[in-house]
Amino acid sequence: MASPLSSPLLLLLVAIVLHCVVHASASGANPTAGFVKVDLTDGNFQVQSPYNVPESQRFRYSHGVRQFWVLDTDKPFNTATRTNPCTEVRLRGHDYSSGVWQFQGYGYVPSGTSGVSVM
Repeated sequence: MASPLSSPLLLLLVAIVLHCVVHASASGANPTAGFVKVDLTDGNFQVQSPYNVPESQRFRYSHGVRQFWVLDTDKPFNTATRTNPCTEVRLRGHDYSSGVWQFQGYGYVPSGTSGVSVM
């Protein structure tokens, strides 16, 4: 009689369980592993706010916090675009066309706000 440990089905089952255990423990891994920290300066931040109001009415930087405001009546950041109202930041000097980049930050959208897009 053959040993149950030599069964191909049992060996497959053991392999699947081991695979699942290894990947389950990896899910708790640091999500930034493999990425390199890039320090940003104020010169890297290009604010794009409605062309018809001063930037100071839609953006503020104080004590390490960047605040953006968008009103539903705002214009695009320039007259050549047909985008919806927005205030955003472009990171100059770190443009990319391939690869994987990760950005970390905190966001707060007040209750009652509509039409929000955070990308």
